[in-house]
Amino acid sequence: MDITKDEYMEKKAKPRHGQENTLKKTEIQKAVESSQTRRKIVQQVLFIMFRGAALINGLALAAIVFFMVKNGWMAINWEFLSQVPTDSMTKGGILPCIIGTIYLSLGAIAIALPVGVASAVYLNEYAEPGKLLRFIRLCINNLAGVPSVVFGLFGLAFFVIWMKMGVSILAGALTPYVLS
Repeated sequence: MDITKDEYMEKKAKPRHGQENTLKKTEIQKAVESSQTRRKIVQQVLFIMFRGAALINGLALAAIVFFMVKNGWMAINWEFLSQVPTDSMTKGGILPCIIGTIYLSLGAIAIALPVGVASAVYLNEYAEPGKLLRFIRLCINNLAGVPSVVFGLFGLAFFVIWMKMGVSILAGALTPYVLS
């Protein structure tokens, strides 16, 4: 079988079987490596920015704590911690605030903890998978994103004003119940 010079050159110019795939793989590998390199650079730049932001916040916190300790360490003594406020709350101590915080914390734990634990056990162990369970978990996740100040305002509006409980430990302890 005799072939002409043109046919021979044409045959030589065509890639052999599998050679096309090798060329394509090489190009793809180069593109992937380029993409990974770019991604690593962007990632490192963002990490540097986040570390810088964390450093700035840490320095600001340290400055605030230093200022408070420097200017307030002389005011903290046993009388300040153990006396009630006097003279329209401009003098005296903070004992009622400490006791109120303890009562409020214990009341919130007593009310919200059993309900929260029971809800978690039910949802994880007994609830049937389905649309209702997904909806409940979506609501829980959305509630977790609500700032606590919003819950405090809700407690003020609902328990203190609408239910006419007044400013009380019970109203304050019922507010975290809404979170659970």
